[in-house]
Amino acid sequence: MPVTFVREGCKPVVAPSEGKLKLELSRTRMSFANLANEVGQYLQVAGGPGLFLLERHDNDGKHFRAFQEKPVAPHTDGTTLAFSGGAVQMAQRDWFLIQQVTEIFVAFSESRDWPEYVCWGEVDFRAAIVA
Repeated sequence: MPVTFVREGCKPVVAPSEGKLKLELSRTRMSFANLANEVGQYLQVAGGPGLFLLERHDNDGKHFRAFQEKPVAPHTDGTTLAFSGGAVQMAQRDWFLIQQVTEIFVAFSESRDWPEYVCWGEVDFRAAIVA
């Protein structure tokens, strides 16, 4: 099933290659992007260019935030990620590197298992937004 990548303010890219995903994610700067399939599931990222927040939305309406047991960023819990869509308070374990986000996006686009380092916790997306 083909996926569509959309970066804030840009034209959608249908069935992007791994190289195209990597390029488009590298162009995400203090903004957001998503990768969606035909059944309504999607991944979304915020931040960039090097560090991102990653979330998943299933077609049943549930939202999940990605985290990892071994944090990759030095930011402490409570650091605010500000981007064009707003601001989100982050836990240290919530930050992902662009290489990781690319790998996760490719896994989603190819309907493969998630990389071992990514874990998902269900969240109320509206409660995660900082006013």
